[in-house]
Amino acid sequence: MKKMVLMCVFISILCSGYAQYFEGEIVYENTFMSKISNVTGEQMAMIIGDKQEYFIKAGNYKSSLNGTSLSMQLYDYKNNRLYTKTLKSDTLYWFDASINSDNVLKHRIVKDTLKILGLNCDALILETKSGISTYFYSTKYKVNHELYLKHNYGNWNYFLNISKSLPLKIIIENKQFKMESVVTEIKPLSLEENYFSIPPKTPIKQSE
Repeated sequence: MKKMVLMCVFISILCSGYAQYFEGEIVYENTFMSKISNVTGEQMAMIIGDKQEYFIKAGNYKSSLNGTSLSMQLYDYKNNRLYTKTLKSDTLYWFDASINSDNVLKHRIVKDTLKILGLNCDALILETKSGISTYFYSTKYKVNHELYLKHNYGNWNYFLNISKSLPLKIIIENKQFKMESVVTEIKPLSLEENYFSIPPKTPIKQSE
């Protein structure tokens, strides 16, 4: 009987270790190739940002960008809202993350396509109405995909339902541009819940 109890405890510890999800910061470097005649890739990088700092914990995430337009994006999984902030305003604009106009038409998975930070990565290729998105991921950085089941925007839930992991590189290509976002640094951190809270008295409006 004691052996059976010890075995159950051992299995429980083992399973809990495999079920751990990544919490912390991922830093991405963004590059752009413009397909618009009067806009360069450098201009796109300046507007959107060539660096993204992405923080994630238990369903919530926050991104900070160094561009001249969008400066921050915050996802609140309990309300399934995406909040965005620009440099020109203190107001947070939110929209329903269940809305998605760029549905996936088909997908395919390619195993062991390349190495990123020494990790073998699989690629998930999504063909959507607007173009092609390719996500490279390693199962080392797991995500609880069930917390993002309603996050249809950007086909985020579609990707996570298959990968169960965070992307280490993303390539998005459509008629306007090609963007590559690749990880440069990964920092496991213990983040406080209030890191993802909206400060009191912050102006909030629904995006039109």
